[in-house]
Amino acid sequence: MRYVTGDYVGNSATNDGGAIYNSGNITSITADFIGNRVTNGKGAGIYNSDTMALVAETKDMLFYDNKDNTKYNDIYQNNGTIAINAAENHNIIFNGTIEGDNGTININNGTAQNINGNYEFNNIISGNNIAIFNGAKIKLDKITQTDNSVTYGVFNLSGQTFANDENGGSIDTINDHIDAQNLGSVTLNSNLNYKFDMNLATEKTDTIETSYSDGTGKIILSEINLLGTKSWEDFGESDLNKKIQILTSGIANLQLGLSTDLETLFENKNNKLG
Repeated sequence: MRYVTGDYVGNSATNDGGAIYNSGNITSITADFIGNRVTNGKGAGIYNSDTMALVAETKDMLFYDNKDNTKYNDIYQNNGTIAINAAENHNIIFNGTIEGDNGTININNGTAQNINGNYEFNNIISGNNIAIFNGAKIKLDKITQTDNSVTYGVFNLSGQTFANDENGGSIDTINDHIDAQNLGSVTLNSNLNYKFDMNLATEKTDTIETSYSDGTGKIILSEINLLGTKSWEDFGESDLNKKIQILTSGIANLQLGLSTDLETLFENKNNKLG
């Protein structure tokens, strides 16, 4: 059992784990990971093959400018398990990729003192099974990296799983960019709120792909950010008749629903145009 505090800045390794290589049990890490490097290995910030927890209970946590030999990378998991917990009004922000070989990430599943914070991902998440708990709010945003490239938060969970518990949760993909989210095999034990970008002029929207769906929950469309030249004020009868595909998987038992606010918005638009 280990508790780790203090920031990891400018560390380097030839092989795996630029700042931390973990093959045991780290009970709690509260630290920033900035500017760490691996030259021939994986996990510029953290390489994990066992169990650890990232906990932002007393301060925010930031992962930024961590790089392997080819890209910005924060975490690599080799069959490891990471708990990610942020207390209310605190943030854990990842700006590099999170990769793995059948890793597991549990988000917002800590004690009452270290959950219900903000979880932000600004790069690709892949190779890990994701589970969110206690109504976790996931933000997939964007970041301008140190080389001036822009990266976007994207779930690429092909071959992996995504699940929530009975307390729901949300995925917010609003970042002024059209992205395709792959949630792999999905189990929704309650409704999952989904906030997304849409461009009416090009008839493009953020999409969700799944390979399998189970559970009683629906994906609830809760907020739409309109891109391009059309705003809600320009919304016309032709827009009501457009068919824009959000689910691209064709999984018959995965259902979409509308939040009360969006139901009211579309009903008011329909009445006004009618």
